[in-house]
Parts: sequence; structure tokens; C-alpha cells
Amino acid sequence: MYNTIDDICNSCLHSEFPVIFFDSCSILDIINSLHSNSLPENYALSAFELIKLHKTSILLITSQNVCEEWKDNIDNVLSTMDKEILKVDRNIRSMTSLSNLLLNASYQFPNISSLKITKHVRALSERFLNTCLHIERKDEHTLKAMQRVRKNEAPARKGKPEPKDCEIIECFLDTCKSLKSKGFKGRFLFFTANKDDFGSNKKLKPPLDRQFSDIGAELINSIDHVLAIAKGQA
Repeated sequence: MYNTIDDICNSCLHSEFPVIFFDSCSILDIINSLHSNSLPENYALSAFELIKLHKTSILLITSQNVCEEWKDNIDNVLSTMDKEILKVDRNIRSMTSLSNLLLNASYQFPNISSLKITKHVRALSERFLNTCLHIERKDEHTLKAMQRVRKNEAPARKGKPEPKDCEIIECFLDTCKSLKSKGFKGRFLFFTANKDDFGSNKKLKPPLDRQFSDIGAELINSIDHVLAIAKGQA
């Protein structure tokens, strides 16, 4: 079920909790973090903590696009994880066998694949997605997104149009503007690990830098930073 922006505003205006928008990759990365060296090893644990803090110290939101992209990509993400688990199992067997031979030992370790962890991590990612408030995509978001694509404006760029990401950012900006117009005094945050298309916390890609500044929004690239904000530590 998708919420109108007015629905989201009504939910947010009851508190002054920080409103944190999660993009597609950030939710799928709950799974990817278990095997990707580019993500913090505590990423999934932090996501689990954020679920518990929703509506108690923060509000987690996302968009219709993100829900659709999660469904479109989840099978490929899980397939990649299964392949990485098999690699880990192979390496553990190899190192254990050689260690036992050289050290005259009898170490034994369970195969990670035997833990059937994939389905549980999938469930955690889906639980996070379902915990978020889902914002309905409007025709206006699509129209403005296409204008970004045509102008090669971030998150679009020449040779990489990214129309779905453009719709996502338009949804976020529209939500923030509506909240601000209704007197919301809390923080607006957009969380993504995609620095190539969006930029970083200190240096957003233009025109996102101006558009975020105009409404007082922040771009966050670190889930540890998000968790610190949720706990009132940042």
C-alpha cells in the first residue's frame, strides 16, 4: 500500500523525529553487506537497530519506485550472495584441510551454506522495506524526473540517464517541501551509498547541492551516521 504525501505529512507532523529516506540500493545492501568489502560489516546489524527505532526516534520512509526495484532485483542479489557463500565454504575447507595437515590437528568448521542464512537475510531486508512508510509516485515526479534526464542533472548524467533514481529524488524533494510548508521542524535526510550519482555528504552533485540546501535536507552516505542520528548522537 502506498501513501500520498499528505498521508506522510500527517504521520510526520505528530513528532519532530528526523525523517530518513532510503533508496533502493541502501535496502538491498542489507544483503550485499555480508559479502561486499565496500560496505561496513555491521551494516545489517545497524539496519536491524533502525527498524526498532522507527516511530520512536526516527521515521523511515521510501518510495513506490524503491519497492518496485527491490522486487525486481532481490532474486539477483540473493543469487550473488549464494555464490559468495559457496566461495567462502570452499576457502574454509581448503584452509582447514591444510591447517589440519601441517599442525597435526582436527579442526572442523560448519559450512556457511548449511546455515541457510540467505532466506533469513532476505526476510530482514524485506522487513526493513515494509517498516518504511511508502510514498506513492505521482505523475509530477515522473515529469520532473524526465526533465532531469534531458538536462543530464544529478542523479542523471551523460550516458547514464537513471530515470528511476530521478523519480526517487523528486519524490523525496516533494515530500520535504510539503513537510516544510506544513511547519515540520525536524531533519530531512536522504540515505544512499551511491556517491557516483548523488555525491557525498559534504559535496552533493549539482543541482542537488542547491536543491537540498534550499529545503534544509541532508545527504547521508554512512549507515553508522544514520544510526547515530537515530540515537540522538549526531
